Amino acid sequence: SVIVNTNLSGWVEGNQSIIIGEVSTATFSATTTAFEGVRISPNATEEATADHYNGRLITFTSGALLGQQTTISDYSLANSKEKFVVSALTEAPGNGDNYIIT
Repeated sequence: SVIVNTNLSGWVEGNQSIIIGEVSTATFSATTTAFEGVRISPNATEEATADHYNGRLITFTSGALLGQQTTISDYSLANSKEKFVVSALTEAPGNGDNYIIT
């Protein structure tokens, strides 16, 4: 069994230890190795520093890639969205799919 302490999860999210985002295909067609997203939490301000998330893990929490995890190999801010290059996924993420970065 798994016990989730909501106070702890709120603290982790509030301290930006975990990033929650959503795939956006409005200005970029997602592929199995690259996609753009918008930040949902802990704030709505996208990270402007290039390579900021390189080496971190990204896990999809909805959509066809639910539960799939991969490594971020390149990060940049493009089209006012966070652009990720990742190790190959089994398919391209869909518009609106949620993910977390840990």
